[in-house]
Amino acid sequence: MDSFYNPINPPDPYDNYRVEGVEEERRKEPGGGGKKKPPKWGLAAYFLKLLKKVVDRFLESDLNGTNLKAVKILSSLKKSFDTLKNEDRSEDVEFLNHLSENWQNLLEDAVRQTNPTLKILMQKIQHYPEYEEHTFGYYLTEYAGQKWIPFPYMEMVQKIHSEHMKNPKGSALTEWTNLIDELLSKIK
Repeated sequence: MDSFYNPINPPDPYDNYRVEGVEEERRKEPGGGGKKKPPKWGLAAYFLKLLKKVVDRFLESDLNGTNLKAVKILSSLKKSFDTLKNEDRSEDVEFLNHLSENWQNLLEDAVRQTNPTLKILMQKIQHYPEYEEHTFGYYLTEYAGQKWIPFPYMEMVQKIHSEHMKNPKGSALTEWTNLIDELLSKIK
């Protein structure tokens, strides 16, 4: 019969082994008795922080007047929207491609910009009309420079024009051109 001092399970064969590397690492860890070397990242962190400040200042100055590319893109987009206010260009393939290319250029340029008004403008265009599977921004992004134009994109452009004709003061086109005017006044 087994006694209290004789375990039922056989003894672990690895009980008597000791791994020296693990014991040394435990002593080196904080609170383990060993000394820890001071980090050498202080100087590198300082230079990275300085570089970030320089880049931020450059981008600020870029927004305050030296970004001619942004002015050109926004002006061209505004001109397209103004055209849509006055006439239905939903069947003009060249116009639709130009509008889509302007949107692509704005997206590329916006990556470098942090202007909140620009972000608002882009979100409003990107998500128009709300609760639709494919929005205006989707078609502008997906079909930029294509040789064929999908009918839903053409219908959406026609819808934007007709909404503006019904309510010029409260239309999406008016809102977008007002945001572009605000952006252009900040950039120039």
